[in-house]
Amino acid sequence: SQGRLKAWPSFGEITIDKEVDWSVDPFNNKTWKLYFHSLNWTYSYLWGIDNNLTTHDRLHDVLSQYIDYLKSDNVDEMAWFDHTTSDRLCVISAIVLHSSSRHMAPDLLENLNEIIGIHITKICEYYDSEFWFDSNHGVFHALALINISHLYSVGPSDENVRDIGIDYLKISLKGILSINEGISLEQSAYYHQLAIELVDSIDDAYLKMVGINKKKFIGKMNEANYWFTSNNRKLIPIGDTSVISKASDKHMPVKIPKEYLKTYLEGGITIVKHVSEQGVNHFAICHREKRAPHGHFDALSVILEHNNHRFLIDSGGPYEYGSKLRYEYFMSSFAHN
Repeated sequence: SQGRLKAWPSFGEITIDKEVDWSVDPFNNKTWKLYFHSLNWTYSYLWGIDNNLTTHDRLHDVLSQYIDYLKSDNVDEMAWFDHTTSDRLCVISAIVLHSSSRHMAPDLLENLNEIIGIHITKICEYYDSEFWFDSNHGVFHALALINISHLYSVGPSDENVRDIGIDYLKISLKGILSINEGISLEQSAYYHQLAIELVDSIDDAYLKMVGINKKKFIGKMNEANYWFTSNNRKLIPIGDTSVISKASDKHMPVKIPKEYLKTYLEGGITIVKHVSEQGVNHFAICHREKRAPHGHFDALSVILEHNNHRFLIDSGGPYEYGSKLRYEYFMSSFAHN
């Protein structure tokens, strides 16, 4: 209502006009454009409606504008990026299921039906490709289908939306998680944190389909954070993990392991950790069989920390879509010991 937009916490605010410029790229950053085009920020309109701070008119106008943009001949490359597509379908599901949707104009409903069908078709194509089966993207694709299946049980090509969503979810959860070891298989300490949040957000009924007891499994994932952190909950910068990333206090184990050494065979990492009065001593060696989506070319690389001082360093790497620095240096063997 104030004409200000913050697409994601790590980026600043921008001003948006009544007629939104969907080609805007204020930070010259593909990650920002992903969140902008996902329409995640429109959840704030639903919050405003629920708290009597705004009406449905602005939300429906923004949605109508964006549908027209998607149907135009000139859309940004991130508008139909796979992650953007699944996130946006979840947003659309929430908007349609919200009580304010009863005020939608007939032409908006007609256009909405068409654009939802396109989203369903694209995500079903992701499923058919099998490309995202070992990535958290696959989980988000699956959840988007499950969400929209409450409104559309059958897709434009007679797809059983719910069945495909559930199968996709089961496959992708097994692809990104070690059920036995309780860690993320995406080879990144940061994405292990994302996996904890992701598992916690999924309904128990779906987790049980792949043999996960949510409470026990998150407990194992929290225990893994003991090994994935040095002093002050600082994450070891393996894979797509910033050197300043930390584990949340709520995701640290209540009971500290007594042993000094831990090997994750499926995760492909062995860690030695000892805490003394002088600080944390931490050693890790990566022994992957192959690189995962958020891993690096770091097989047999080592990192070493003694009394809170890093000696053998993995530079980790900030994750930014399309960054040459990420692909040409941070991921490469040159950036590892």
